[in-house]
Amino acid sequence: MDILTAGKDFFQLLINSEKWLNHDHMEVLPYLFRVRANQFPDIFYPSFEVLDGGFWVYIEQCHGKFIDNPSKFQFSYAMQEYVLGIRMKESKPWKYVNHLLIPLNKRNIHWVVGHVDLKERRMTVYDSDKAGNRYKGQIYFQKLCIMLPYLLRSASFYEQRPDLVDSVDEFTCELAQNTPQQSNGGDCGIFTLKTIEFLHARLPLTFTQDNMEFFRKKYAYEVYNKELSI
Repeated sequence: MDILTAGKDFFQLLINSEKWLNHDHMEVLPYLFRVRANQFPDIFYPSFEVLDGGFWVYIEQCHGKFIDNPSKFQFSYAMQEYVLGIRMKESKPWKYVNHLLIPLNKRNIHWVVGHVDLKERRMTVYDSDKAGNRYKGQIYFQKLCIMLPYLLRSASFYEQRPDLVDSVDEFTCELAQNTPQQSNGGDCGIFTLKTIEFLHARLPLTFTQDNMEFFRKKYAYEVYNKELSI
């Protein structure tokens, strides 16, 4: 969808409790996060970049061919555009950032946050539904940790970041231990968006399930007005 061209279904899913958010929400809200971060760099750290849900879609689509022969796989220019900072509106080249905040999705079942530390070569997965370890997020999303070094090299990232080790060794992946937990089946998307916001501002993750209905209505109001509050 075009950024901020949101229709009735978009808002119905957003404001109705327990409704599952889709990829449109993970494009529009991260865009607004980036707009606000560029306006208030003293609050939202410039060394962070917020990606949209489309990045993970690309990873999923090309993983099968990549894994057959990683050293010879050629990433599309669309993938490299993320690294170059020209794929998303209000984004910046990764050569200027150390942290990526990524909405990740498992087969249209569950949203989580992937926090990639480019310096430490590590991804931390924030999962709001760890009960029973149903989704094994840190295992399922390991494919990103394997592919990311190759993507960075293909986009000449390391040539612009001599402070980092140019290696295709996979990033480590771990599960965050103190992620706020949901108590229903539909709020994972809202938890994902709020986790991205709080991590971007380096705030403790103090929200709970009780806040989710308010956050849904707040997001709907802000998207309608095309501006996020502080």
